[in-house]
Amino acid sequence: MIGFVLMMGVIIGVVAVYSVTDYRRLRGRVEQSLVREGLSVIAAFEASVQTSLSGRSRAERLRALVRDTCVRADLTFFSFIDPTYEVYSVSAREAWRYHHAAASNLYAVLEQKPYEWGYMRGERGERVLVVVKPLLLDTPERIGRQTFRFYQVFLQRSGKRSIVRKIYPQRGEVRAFPLAAVGLPTHDLQALRRQAVMQALILGSVLVILSATLMYVTVMMQEHRIVRATAAALRADNEKLLESLKRTDRLAVLGRMAATMAHELRNPLSSIRGFTQLFLKKAAAAHDTSMCQYADLVISEVDRLNNVITNMLDFSRPVEAQMERAPLQPVIENALRLVKGDAQSRHVTITAAVAPNLPLVAIDRNLLTQALLNLYINALDAMPRGGDMTVTAECRGGSWVRISVRDTGKGIPKHMLGQIFEPFFTTKPNGTGLGLATVDNIIAEHGGNIAVESEEGRGTVFHIDLPINREQA
Repeated sequence: MIGFVLMMGVIIGVVAVYSVTDYRRLRGRVEQSLVREGLSVIAAFEASVQTSLSGRSRAERLRALVRDTCVRADLTFFSFIDPTYEVYSVSAREAWRYHHAAASNLYAVLEQKPYEWGYMRGERGERVLVVVKPLLLDTPERIGRQTFRFYQVFLQRSGKRSIVRKIYPQRGEVRAFPLAAVGLPTHDLQALRRQAVMQALILGSVLVILSATLMYVTVMMQEHRIVRATAAALRADNEKLLESLKRTDRLAVLGRMAATMAHELRNPLSSIRGFTQLFLKKAAAAHDTSMCQYADLVISEVDRLNNVITNMLDFSRPVEAQMERAPLQPVIENALRLVKGDAQSRHVTITAAVAPNLPLVAIDRNLLTQALLNLYINALDAMPRGGDMTVTAECRGGSWVRISVRDTGKGIPKHMLGQIFEPFFTTKPNGTGLGLATVDNIIAEHGGNIAVESEEGRGTVFHIDLPINREQA
């Protein structure tokens, strides 16, 4: 909306500047045309005076010539100004005489230029363009004394010294000549002004309509792009949701299978282990070394199967979290104490950096300890020849607490990162593939998220984000 208003302001400014500039240019042309018309009227009047004023009744004929010139040329008025500032003026309505001392300003101006023009108000308040120019006649020797005396007759100056001496006055001699003032109507200028206003309005309206159309098209295209982007995001979310539903279905099936298998296998395995232990005692009493080795192997394999069944039961059993607001540091350090001996035997250095003043978080201490313990064991398994394991905890964004477990092990191949939380997916030769799946379930029960970053040959880091403001269950 702001952009549209700014665009409209720019367009209006451009239209205004263009219209004013074009109007001034056209007005200048019309004004020059009117000025030339006024000068032509004055020149024609001078020629008429030189050829038609002879014989008797010169004054009456002169006045008739002035009136005829005013009417034929469609002038607002036609005036003479005597060097003594006496004015004789003829308009379409009447003729009059008066004394105008302000005419001295005109003489001062015309001493510097051949003519002058400007604007004034007419009898009815209309605007009139006025052209003023000295009336220049030839010498009496060339045109005759009777014609030469026309000004004296017209201005009733008989018996006085002639006021016209030369056809071209020198500097400072203009005051010796009468002036002709021609008033021209400005209908063309008024029509031009109206035309400029209409043109500006039409051009502005067209540009506004075009701009509004362009803005509408731009907004619609932007909305279309937003809709497409939103639709693409929704499709991606739907695909993730479908994958999550499929995964949930698989987990449900695996849970039922695990419960069934645990029920069906645990009792036979317990019997097998018990009979094998009895067999081991008899083999030991008989000093049968090979049979003792076979019995130990059977017992270890039975224990391994029991471990797999236990993991399956832990994974399939519904998580019943007992949530309470508690500090994270004791939980993190307690889980580290459980793997401290194993880390020393593997030459792994453990570093813990828990930020001070961490807020209390709604957690189940036992479940979160189990999740962290699984991540610690995975980190130790990734560093069989030693390395560094770093555990950090800090606030993130004011709404989350992030626990990070970092190792310097062999890393996880990039193409496997999307599968590590799937049940039964493992890269360990003796792994069950249920550890990270169990961790994922526990963190989801806490309303948090778990993510992994890994680079082959440089190590792996798991990030657990727990919400700060989640109400305890």
